[in-house]
Amino acid sequence: MPSDDLRSLLAEREIRQQLYAACRAQDRLDLPLLLSVWHEGGTWDDEVLGTGGPVVEVGGAIIGQLGASQCHAHHLSNVQIVVDGDHAFSRCDLSAVRRSATMVDSHDRAEYLDQWSRRDGCWAIDGRRVVERATWTQPVEDGGRGERSRRDRADPVCALFAFPVSDRDGDAEEKRDRREILIAEREILRQLNRYCRGIDRFDVELWKSVWHDDATLDYESGQLKGRAMEMAVQMTLGHEVYAAHSHQIMNPTIRIKGDRAVSETCAHAVLRGYPDRSGMVTDSHYRGRYLDRWSCRDGRWAIDHRTLTEELMWNQSGHGRMGHEARRDREDPSYRLFASMEGGEGKEIEQLSAERAIRAQIHAHGRAERHQIANILIVVDGDRAVSETGAIILRHGEAEGNERTDDHCRGRYLDRWAKRDGDWTLNRRRFVEDFMWCQSVEATAIVP
Repeated sequence: MPSDDLRSLLAEREIRQQLYAACRAQDRLDLPLLLSVWHEGGTWDDEVLGTGGPVVEVGGAIIGQLGASQCHAHHLSNVQIVVDGDHAFSRCDLSAVRRSATMVDSHDRAEYLDQWSRRDGCWAIDGRRVVERATWTQPVEDGGRGERSRRDRADPVCALFAFPVSDRDGDAEEKRDRREILIAEREILRQLNRYCRGIDRFDVELWKSVWHDDATLDYESGQLKGRAMEMAVQMTLGHEVYAAHSHQIMNPTIRIKGDRAVSETCAHAVLRGYPDRSGMVTDSHYRGRYLDRWSCRDGRWAIDHRTLTEELMWNQSGHGRMGHEARRDREDPSYRLFASMEGGEGKEIEQLSAERAIRAQIHAHGRAERHQIANILIVVDGDRAVSETGAIILRHGEAEGNERTDDHCRGRYLDRWAKRDGDWTLNRRRFVEDFMWCQSVEATAIVP
């Protein structure tokens, strides 16, 4: 890969990590971290929170508004980054939930439009514009929140990201071969996606492949604690008490030192109950974070220990339906898709370049259709590729007074790709609907 392409990949990685850091800063009420994502003199113009100006002034107001709520979660999808020398532009979709002290959840959909520059070797934002897309509120039904998550520097992620550099680590990440960092991060992201796939497809062996043999876990949700391998069946087939489920991840922040790494990943999970006699279903919604410690042994990255923090949850009852093609076994159509592609033996950086091009098209489609994109798993073999992508779909209904009925869907794109004349293009797309539901909400705003 030309050095310019490698520099672009590295710049995109740094910008993504900064975008996720800004979300973490809001959820942890960490004003210094928030300001560190902007250059001095940077600005923030926010339609959702109704404020704008220099970030040194706006940042405190934003943290103050969030601090007045009981809890909140900010997640990004459809991240697009365009780098031009020492300048860049990014756009991404925001999904935020804020819970009030009166147990009412405010759901915000917005778009971040950011201008970046690199000064003294560091990428940071010069100006952010937040464009509101949709906002609605709903009373919380059987809501809860975890006890581990904190909105200060006592949150466990701060200790995770401060893991010390020892003699065993050798050089810190900034001194490692840049290519090795990109390759290691790609392998860790694949493992994070395989974890979700292992649960949702009831694939015990796939789920186990994400962990080292002596790995441990400590889950606040479900009070699970112990050796991961001893819980493989419970964590996969144990979900048969639900009619369906969808586990998706966002905001993956990965830090690598030597043959070890740590990561924070935001988790979206929806667990669909079986219908009652009237046909009503109850969906349990969870927002949480996977805090992971990784190591590379014999060339394989896998988890050494995972801590799950539960941010907030709620139950939602209503009418819903199940998809006709999705399966929780190897008859799911995604297995035939991946079985048709062996995976290439090409250079790792060339594989990364191909995956970046494919991922950019997936995100572009997500933005155009207003779908939240997560869990992208890509296999490239020469000039062909296949991918499975998780999709969170929201279709707004017509408002009647202050209320409207929206359709929500959890599903997956199963795609086949080909490289022609140097460009990757989509050959065939199949959408697999896992499940959907209807929801009546108080419509605060819908922006075309």
